[in-house]
Amino acid sequence: MKKVLITMYIVIYLILQYGITLIVGMFMEFASYKDRMNDFSLSDSFSNNAYHPLRNIITFIADKNPLFILLSVGLIIGMIVLIVKQSIQMKSSELEYDSKGTHGTARWGSLRELVSDGNFKAEKSSKFFKDWTRTLGEDE
Repeated sequence: MKKVLITMYIVIYLILQYGITLIVGMFMEFASYKDRMNDFSLSDSFSNNAYHPLRNIITFIADKNPLFILLSVGLIIGMIVLIVKQSIQMKSSELEYDSKGTHGTARWGSLRELVSDGNFKAEKSSKFFKDWTRTLGEDE
């Protein structure tokens, strides 16, 4: 279960980091062609950013690109918050079971299970009715 969750978090992180790389790369391309937009090719720029994400990430880190750094740090903080929130939610949603596993279930416990806890005392029905009728007679 934990391996699946860790794998899921890693995949989500990588997809979002890839999206951040594409967004920052497109923003940088727009900024470089802002005065000559006729020369700008959206498909070439997008394909260049999409096919070479590692090269772009290394370039953004080397250039100390503030937009990339802020978005990446924000993504890491967001993922940590998501992981903590989900782990707290998973812990609170788990039911606590007693030793017999009967908490919250709809089955009837056997006589042995009920008596073994010491909360109830088992008596034969004839002795119970004899004591009960005796106590009814004492009240009069």
